[in-house]
Amino acid sequence: MNQLETANLREDIHRMIQIVLKAQESYRIVYYLMQRDDDFYIQNIKRKNHFLKSVKHTYWQVTVIELTKLFYFNHKDDTQTKNREHFNLRDFLKKLGTENVYSWVNISPFILNRWQQEIKKCNKTVLNLITLRDKLYAHDDRNNKDVINQTTLKHLMPLFSIAIEILSVASINGLNEGNSFEVIGSPVKELEKMVVQIAKVKKDHMELYRPILKKYDLENELP
Repeated sequence: MNQLETANLREDIHRMIQIVLKAQESYRIVYYLMQRDDDFYIQNIKRKNHFLKSVKHTYWQVTVIELTKLFYFNHKDDTQTKNREHFNLRDFLKKLGTENVYSWVNISPFILNRWQQEIKKCNKTVLNLITLRDKLYAHDDRNNKDVINQTTLKHLMPLFSIAIEILSVASINGLNEGNSFEVIGSPVKELEKMVVQIAKVKKDHMELYRPILKKYDLENELP
């Protein structure tokens, strides 16, 4: 190990963490907008507001594109990435292997194999993400009418979990550094506040009609 190797490892880990964070924050926005809320006004805004519908769709695309960078593989051979992605976890695991560029990080073959198997379990999900990215989201493929999104938010959780584990362990072992995977000033928290504020304005406005509706025995028409 020398300073250049350490700097390269730090760069690889840093860049992949940035990809994870971007995907994770995008995922959380989509999750929040899809999650059912018991408050009538909040749920109504999530379901009917056209801007938020666009936000949900856009951040779903970002989630797909970013996760594809990390987990891309050649569908004919999941050990090959064709070097399409510079910051790819499958390639990173190879670099951590015995007699490879980052073997000095000292990740045991048993752990590396377990990580590879965990990623392999997600190949079906990743293949769908690749198809969505290449034919719909990052490119407008001429033959994309038959492309179907078969991936749910639940399917993505194992991808986030394994990515965070790999990058955390490699950073601690190789750089003696820990990393946080929580964003200060998370966008989804600000989104939640905005939706709550809009819902309150709508509710307060509707409450102005309550005395009139009550007079005509129509109060139950209000949420």
